[in-house]
Amino acid sequence: MLPAGDQTIITRGTVVTKKHFVAVAKTFLELRRETDGTFAVEGVERTIRALAAVFADFNGRFDVARFLRACGLEG
Repeated sequence: MLPAGDQTIITRGTVVTKKHFVAVAKTFLELRRETDGTFAVEGVERTIRALAAVFADFNGRFDVARFLRACGLEG
C-alpha cells in the first residue's frame, strides 16, 4: 500500500477495470523485454510486484498471479 499522505491519481471509489490492468501489464512486459538483464530488471520486477499489491487492495477480485504472468513474471 501507499504510505499515508501520498497523493495518488487512483483513489478508492475510482473505477479501475480489467482494461486498465491489462494496459499496465503490457507496458511492464515491454519494459522487461527492453532491459538488458541487469539491475534495471530487478527494479522493474519490484515495481510490478508492488503495483500488484496495490491493485489487489483496490479490487478484491484482482488476480495477482495472473497479473504477474501477464507482466512476464512467474507469479
